[in-house]
Amino acid sequence: MGIKFIRKVTYVLIGMLFANILYVTALAATSRDVLGICLYENYVVQDKDKWCWAASAENAIIWEGSSGRTQWDAVKYLKGTFFDPYPNDAGSIYDSAAAAEYISDNTETYTAVEAKETYSFLGQQIWNRHPVIVGAGYYNSSGKRNGGHATLIIGYTFDGIEEITYYDSLTDTTETCTYTQFCDGSYNGRKYDQTCYNTTP
Repeated sequence: MGIKFIRKVTYVLIGMLFANILYVTALAATSRDVLGICLYENYVVQDKDKWCWAASAENAIIWEGSSGRTQWDAVKYLKGTFFDPYPNDAGSIYDSAAAAEYISDNTETYTAVEAKETYSFLGQQIWNRHPVIVGAGYYNSSGKRNGGHATLIIGYTFDGIEEITYYDSLTDTTETCTYTQFCDGSYNGRKYDQTCYNTTP
C-alpha cells in the first residue's frame, strides 16, 4: 500500500503524517493548500470492456488485502455458464458487492445501494481506509438511465473544497474532480447514483 495523490496539475509535497495516509500538498499555481487522503495501490485494469463492476471489486479487495482471487473468478462465479465461463457481461452495483465479497474469500462484507451517498459519508469511508465502489449513470434527455460505469473512489479532501479522487479501471487513470461535478455529470458525462461500501465489522 502507498500514497500518491494524482491530479491534473503539479503539486509540491509539503509533508506526510499518519502512516503515509494523511498528507498535505501545496499547489504551485495558487496559494491554496490541499489537505486530504488517498489510498493508492497498484490497481488493475478491467480485462473486458463490460467488467468495470468486477474490476472495481477486485481493486477494492487489492487494497483491503488480496485473497488471490480476481475479476475473472468473480465473473465466472456470478455470470459464467458451462458454455461461456467468462462472459463479457455488465453487472449491477449488487454484483459488485457480491464480487468483492467473493474475491475476498468472504473475509469482507459489502452493502450496495442504488443511491448516491453524501460527501461526508464517502470521506468517512476513505478515512477508515476503505475505498468505495461507485456507479455512475448515463442519462438521456428524458432523464432515463441508459447505461453506466463503475469506478473506485480512493481519495478525498477535507479543506472545504470537497474533491474526490477515483480510479477508472477502463482507462487505467486516476481522476480528481469536485463532489458536485461527480454527482451532476459535468466532469465525465456520468452522474453518480450508486454506492457499494465495506461494512465489515
